[in-house]
Amino acid sequence: MTTAQPKVFISYRRNDSLAATGRLYDRLNTAYPGMFFRDVSGIGVGVDFAKEIERAVASSVALIAVIGPAWATESVDGKRRLDDPDDFVRLEVLNALKRGIRIIPVLVGNASMPEEEQLPPVLHPLRKWNAIRLVEEYYEEGLERLIDALTSQLGTPRTQESADLAETQRKLRQLRGEAEAALAVEDWFAGIQALQAAVSLDPTNPELSTRLRWAHDQQRAVARRTSVRRWTAGTVAAAVVGIVAAGVVIVLLIRADFQENTTPDSQADLVDALKTALNQPSDPLTPAAGSPRAPANEQLSAPPQRRLPDAVAPEQRTTGVGFPGRGRWRMTARENQAMSIALDLENDGSFAVSMPAGVLNLPLSGGRYDYDDSTGILEIMGVNNLGAMFRETIHVFEREDDHFHANYLGTVWELEGN
Repeated sequence: MTTAQPKVFISYRRNDSLAATGRLYDRLNTAYPGMFFRDVSGIGVGVDFAKEIERAVASSVALIAVIGPAWATESVDGKRRLDDPDDFVRLEVLNALKRGIRIIPVLVGNASMPEEEQLPPVLHPLRKWNAIRLVEEYYEEGLERLIDALTSQLGTPRTQESADLAETQRKLRQLRGEAEAALAVEDWFAGIQALQAAVSLDPTNPELSTRLRWAHDQQRAVARRTSVRRWTAGTVAAAVVGIVAAGVVIVLLIRADFQENTTPDSQADLVDALKTALNQPSDPLTPAAGSPRAPANEQLSAPPQRRLPDAVAPEQRTTGVGFPGRGRWRMTARENQAMSIALDLENDGSFAVSMPAGVLNLPLSGGRYDYDDSTGILEIMGVNNLGAMFRETIHVFEREDDHFHANYLGTVWELEGN
C-alpha cells in the first residue's frame, strides 16, 4: 500500500498574478513533481466551488498565497472582491486559516503585504505569516528560499541538473496513471491537476497537452449540461406552479360568482331543465315526454318577463345586431383585459366555456344554450367545474366592425370570433 504524497495549494488571482503564478508553478513542480494544486477557479460553471476549494485545501500540507499589486483591491461592479464571502481567494485562504494549515505569502510584481485595514476581519491572521518576495533581480534567490521553506514538509527537492530521464519518465507515468484513474470516474478536478503537473515536467509532449485540453472540454461540457438540467427543471416547475395557481384563482372566482347567483330552489329547477334538454339533442329547448314540469311536446322557453341586467342602458337593448349565435368566440372584459374566456357554441345546441392558460385550456363549464336573434339574448345552462348547476344570460347588444359587444354579469365584454 502506497502513501499519498503531500500536496501544496497555490492560491492566486488571475487578473492579478496569472503569469507570475504560472512561472512559479513550473519551477516548483520541477523541484517537487505533482505536489501542487492550482486553478480551482477554472473548474467551470455548475460546480460547487466552495466544496472543491475546501476539498483541495483540506488535502494540502501548506498554502502558497501569491499576492500581486491588486490582490486586495480588485473589485467587480464597485464592490471589492475580497469582501465577497464567495470570492475564491478569500475562501482558499480562510479555509487554510480555519484548518491551521501553514500559509506562505509570496509577493510578486512589487506588491507589499496588505495592511490589516485592507483585509476583512476574518483574514487578519494572514499577516502573522512571514512573506517571501520574488523580484526579477533576485528571482532565483527568492525561489530558493521558498523551496527551502517547503523542504520540511515535501522532502528534498530535485534540481534540474540532478533529474535524470528515467526518474522523469517514472514520474510522468505515475501522474498519467493518476490522471486517467480520475478521468475514468469523471473526477475532472483531480484529473486536470495531474495532467497539468505532467505537462509541466514534459511541456513538449503533444499527447499530454491534447489530453489536458480534452479534460478541460469535458469538464465544461458536463458543467453546461448540469446547468441546462437545473434551468429546465426550474422552468417546468415554475410553469406548473403558475398554471395551478391560475386554476385555483379561477375556481375561487367562479365559485363566488355562482354562489351569488344560484339558490337551492333554482338549482332543483335547473337540474330538471338540463336533464330534459340533454334527452332531446336535436332540440335543446324541448323537454322529454312525461316530464312533470312541462306537458309533452311543449317547448321549454325562458320566463315571459325576462329582466335585462341593470348595467345595460336602454339604447343598448337593440335587436338584429347580426350575432350568428354559434361558433367559437373569445370574451374579454372591457374593464379588465386580463379576464378572458373562450366560448364555444356548437351547432347541436351545446356549449363549452374554458380559460386559456399558456398552451392549455382550463375547462370552466358546459351544457346547452339558446340564442334569440330578435333580442340578442343568449341563455346558457349546465354544470360548472365545481359540479354546480347554473343558468346565465349574455346580452349581445351591439356590433362594432368585426366584433360584438355584450353584457354579462353587469359588465361589458368584447366578443371576437376565433
